[in-house]
Amino acid sequence: MKIAVVIPVLEEPRAVLEALVVDVIVACREKVVGIHFVYSPRTSPETRAAIAKISSPLVVHYEQILPGVGGAYRDGLCTARRTTLHERVTHLLMLEGDGEADPSTIPSMLRAAEEQDADVVIASRWLPDSEIEGYRPDKLALNWGFNKLFGCLLRSPVHDHTFTFKLLRREVAEAFEWSAERQDIGSQTTMWPVAAGYKVVEVPTTWRARIGKSKGTLSLAGNLRHVRAGVEALKIRWGRR
Repeated sequence: MKIAVVIPVLEEPRAVLEALVVDVIVACREKVVGIHFVYSPRTSPETRAAIAKISSPLVVHYEQILPGVGGAYRDGLCTARRTTLHERVTHLLMLEGDGEADPSTIPSMLRAAEEQDADVVIASRWLPDSEIEGYRPDKLALNWGFNKLFGCLLRSPVHDHTFTFKLLRREVAEAFEWSAERQDIGSQTTMWPVAAGYKVVEVPTTWRARIGKSKGTLSLAGNLRHVRAGVEALKIRWGRR
């Protein structure tokens, strides 16, 4: 297994991302071949300069082209698997850089991928041993309901269909034309592979509200994007019959 890690960057502090790099290297050991920081157009010159000082031969810096955090992940997934340097990449790890994702979950994800021969491994917030800290109660209830509804409609074995933190087999990353521009990239990269018949498994994780603030406001447009990803997943499933 050879892993390329994709981390979108907006204005995360250098210390946070530097610690994340160390955590990833310790968790993945010789399996990690590249850690890709994808910069938003809104990332300040000061933040770029600070992050550029992170010392690791594994770190690669890219400018985001597609819009939104979904676009950053799509850019990163594409670049990480297609550059000559990473032709040997077998898996791609999607990881948030703002402190929400717990990198100590990564070893469990790698074990699940190898021992269960999984195509996608999700760090799940909704398993019995998972923990959620600082999530607004209204959003928590909405997320729970969404997962229950589309889990039933898709006959999905997955409990958490929206979290972005996951490990994808390279073939899965290349199998779809991802279109998400916002946080619905988490829904697409889980529900579409489920609907297409790929083996998707989960491991428990701890989710913490992003550094410096609680999870954002409820947005009708944002929620509808997740619903749209779910409807598209249903079309994929029906198309397989």
